Amino acid sequence: MDVLRAKGYEETTSETEWDIGWMPRDWIRGVYCKVHLDSHQRVNHYRNFYEITRKDLLFKNVRRMRRTLQKEGKTQEAAEYDFMPDTYVLPGEYTIFVDAFKKSQCIWIMKPISQCQGRGIFLVDKLKAVSDWKDGKVTLDGMTNGNQTSDETNDDEQAVSAATESYIAQEYISRPLLIGGKKFDCRIYVLVPSYNPLTVWLCRDAFCRFSSTRFSMSDSDMANSFVHLTNVAVQKAGPDYDADSGGKWDIRSLKHYLMSKVGEARTNKLFNDIERVIVRALLAVQKIMISDENSFALYGYDILIDADLKVWLLEVNGCPSLTANTPHDYKLKFDMLSDALTIIDVEKRLTGNETQVGGWDLIYKNGFIAPTNHSSAYNSGQPGMKLSSGGIASSLITTGNTQAPDYVSKLGALNNREEQLPKLWMDLYRLQQQQSQQYQSSSSGSATGQSGTGQAAASGSGPNLSSAAANTSVPSGAVSTKPAPKLSFAHPR
Repeated sequence: MDVLRAKGYEETTSETEWDIGWMPRDWIRGVYCKVHLDSHQRVNHYRNFYEITRKDLLFKNVRRMRRTLQKEGKTQEAAEYDFMPDTYVLPGEYTIFVDAFKKSQCIWIMKPISQCQGRGIFLVDKLKAVSDWKDGKVTLDGMTNGNQTSDETNDDEQAVSAATESYIAQEYISRPLLIGGKKFDCRIYVLVPSYNPLTVWLCRDAFCRFSSTRFSMSDSDMANSFVHLTNVAVQKAGPDYDADSGGKWDIRSLKHYLMSKVGEARTNKLFNDIERVIVRALLAVQKIMISDENSFALYGYDILIDADLKVWLLEVNGCPSLTANTPHDYKLKFDMLSDALTIIDVEKRLTGNETQVGGWDLIYKNGFIAPTNHSSAYNSGQPGMKLSSGGIASSLITTGNTQAPDYVSKLGALNNREEQLPKLWMDLYRLQQQQSQQYQSSSSGSATGQSGTGQAAASGSGPNLSSAAANTSVPSGAVSTKPAPKLSFAHPR
């Protein structure tokens, strides 16, 4: 974990003595519920993380939310939960699926509910293919790629019966938006430090993953993974894979491309729609998610855009890949994760009123965040928040409900983290100084007041900047000279 080490954390083998636990899902299932953690310790999953990261449960929760809103007469809001393709869980809903299959006359995509990297996925246009799956005649190799042999698959990709686990059958988006004739989807990073209140941060940096072969819906390409799947693990084995770009395109380039093709207004609406889908998926699970002070989650949303610029949510990854296949990819993920850990704030430096931290923007906290009063990117007619130069609000203002304001999303905006972070730390330092002076003044020269400045910083009454100098580019005169605390992380292999 390069990021944690760069931020001054030391790896530990202790099961309980650590500050941040970057734990696998098996640890969450088997250990988390049995251990007591101190209030300062943070873990990178919620206890029932699967409610949003398992493909079948995500769809069920979104569908339940939509039906609940319809029963409450909130038809307009319910309509905004129509962002997942029609989905059935097999084999449990096989009979219902067969009826839907016969009526739809379209192609469906089969996905194992708990696999990743494109394993076990295949398209079906005939019920016989589904019957073959049900009888165990389809392996987890799923679609073919024409190049990979059994000798080239790793231990995790050994063929096993696909019928040993549940699948989802999902209506296939057969008219995706294409660029250069190729299909792509978007990997977008979302940080949720809390579900109660629901708090959502969106990373400005994201990327598109492209197929390496031109898109086609012909029968001869039905089983070609290089045409239909965008997973890097699949595409890197393709004959036309571009190793220099890693088969990726940054989201900012996509935004500029779309502005040149469909105009600024439609592009801004599209990116705003992506934000709404992100938040609504979280609202769909908020009431059932076990939220405690120790948990946070870094999600990787997989978003598909169709030819009509409609946003479709494919899945939410609870363990998005942090490995990089190009230098640009490494920097993007390094900066993204570094700033995310700053938001998690084990060191207790932040005030809680920050609206931007590095490359991340706060988009929701018990309601969509209201526009700022100094940004031309917003146009909602509502009073905006007053922000410091470092992005700290005097008080957070939200819309007060789940209806998103009409504004331009920061997704794909210029990532100005190199300029913003020093301003943020300077603002925090000034706030700390002000609080120390107020504490000293209120003490009126008493014995307590004579040592008040030091006590104020140590007691947690203001942001703790003791280790800011070690981890940011803040001038040394802007922080305390107190030595940085030793921080540790656990990362079981």
